[in-house]
Amino acid sequence: ASILHEESGRKGSLASINGAMLDPALASSDLFGHIKGSFTGAHRDRDGRIREAKEGTFFLDEISSVPLVTQSKLLRALQYAEDGRVLIEPVGAQGGETIPARFVSALQRDPLAHGDLREDLYSRIAGLTLTLPPLRERGDDVMILARAFLKKMRDTQGEGPTRFSRDIELIFREHRWPGNVRELAQVIRMAWVLAMGRGAGGIAAKDLPGYLVSSNEPVPTGSSLKERVAMLVNGHLRDQLKTMLRWLGFWAKAEQGGPRLPHRPDVRAQGFNLPPTHFEV
Repeated sequence: ASILHEESGRKGSLASINGAMLDPALASSDLFGHIKGSFTGAHRDRDGRIREAKEGTFFLDEISSVPLVTQSKLLRALQYAEDGRVLIEPVGAQGGETIPARFVSALQRDPLAHGDLREDLYSRIAGLTLTLPPLRERGDDVMILARAFLKKMRDTQGEGPTRFSRDIELIFREHRWPGNVRELAQVIRMAWVLAMGRGAGGIAAKDLPGYLVSSNEPVPTGSSLKERVAMLVNGHLRDQLKTMLRWLGFWAKAEQGGPRLPHRPDVRAQGFNLPPTHFEV
């Protein structure tokens, strides 16, 4: 949405809101505004978020999460969308006005299959559709985005690691990325902090969250299901614990029965309550 707005040449602003964050009772007011006295607590006139996008672009993320009652108002508001205008009718008003604005929305899954979105509203917004595949299906994009996030961190902080070790690309390509780009950005932020703590010039596999590394390890075989699950759980917890200790500037050494913590009293002195060192399933 940001790129579409920047390339459009529109002189207005980009306004956005996430449909999942809208309070069902106030969704219409948040989007279209309201007039004084239209409902309890409406002590003054208030413009909605769509008006902020006058002569600009309005981006509604997760539109299928918008309450169905408000979806009907959106359908009416977009009746002039082909002319590049949006109808705004504040809650409690007797009429409305149209403003020049581009309307952009996003969906994370098929809305009609789950019944989250009105079919007539979907038909109205589906004039120009861009399908973005999940990160796990985007090949080289994973590393392109990872390097972009790393550069952003360095530009913001003015220091820090500038590269990835060779094994990072293999790990990133094999991971399924259920959280898509947001998960990748968070992984880079955490790894950057840990690499900074080591004084390293690059991010290595040991700087990644434990679940990311252990998720690429083979499932242990030759034992009962209960024993295999226990091995995976304990391995994951050891990885996470070592990551946490590195963050604090301490080091842990793993043993077969669970990690040995030579600095455990010091960690507790910092106010952190550590989990048990071994779990049974």
